[in-house]
Amino acid sequence: MTARRRTAGGIALASVAALLASAAPTRAADAPSPAPAGARDAGPQPDLEAVLARVAPAVVTVQFLLRYEGGFETTDWAHGVVVDPSGLVLLASGNVGGGDAKLADVKVLLGADPKEWPAVLVARDSTLDLAYVQVLGDEGRPFAHVDLDAAAARKPEPRLGEPLCGVTRTGRAFDYAPSVRRLYFTTRIEAPRRMWDFAGEFGEAGLPVFDATGQPVAVLSRQSGTEGADEGGGSSTDTFALPLSTVVKSLEQARKRVPEAVRKAAEARKDGEARGDAEPAKPAPDAAPGGEKPGGR
Repeated sequence: MTARRRTAGGIALASVAALLASAAPTRAADAPSPAPAGARDAGPQPDLEAVLARVAPAVVTVQFLLRYEGGFETTDWAHGVVVDPSGLVLLASGNVGGGDAKLADVKVLLGADPKEWPAVLVARDSTLDLAYVQVLGDEGRPFAHVDLDAAAARKPEPRLGEPLCGVTRTGRAFDYAPSVRRLYFTTRIEAPRRMWDFAGEFGEAGLPVFDATGQPVAVLSRQSGTEGADEGGGSSTDTFALPLSTVVKSLEQARKRVPEAVRKAAEARKDGEARGDAEPAKPAPDAAPGGEKPGGR
């Protein structure tokens, strides 16, 4: 390798030996990944290893059995995050059926453990496109969780360009290994509700976004624009970041429905045992928690 410097007599070649003596070589593969363009000078870079260690235990895999008219069934998977020590899981509503697909059964997988925990759909928030699933049969154990309630009081809110990250998991074929990726907010939006647009490597709806210290700052969600306001006269749908203050209102309503959902799941399980089958608990109705629209402005 050579370096060039300009002199009065022209261009001279600097000694390779001098360069090697002044600095040890660094392989590109060993260098840390750069932050996304536009985010490098907006704040401290997240310690991705530390964030992953802190957050990954709360990020789970949710397995759904979807049933269609005529008896046809398929199994689908999504990622969610435990948001309460009781085992309440937040995820994107679009992953839990809808339309012709009826949710017939739910299981939750914790980390890389292949055990499938039975669960029940507690509620959907149709405005925010979020859903809540409660793990059953936990025997009173506290689950690792992300505390959205405590983080909702965080001030100030994330700045545009501030380095952020999200945590998800790989699939069964790769041991459900946790994965961390970078992103940053690019735009503040006030209508149809307050939220941010973003850019980067992470964009999985239903999962939180974290700052450099591993504290949650927002939740990603599929959102539709104001009807008729799009350039073509319709509305567009994309994934945006919702403020925690908005998500926590939805979470509060979902928590109120947990006891009833667990009771119905237990009754359905007993009925199934009496019939000698294993009929899964019936899912919650497709509506915002408590019939409200906590995400509305």
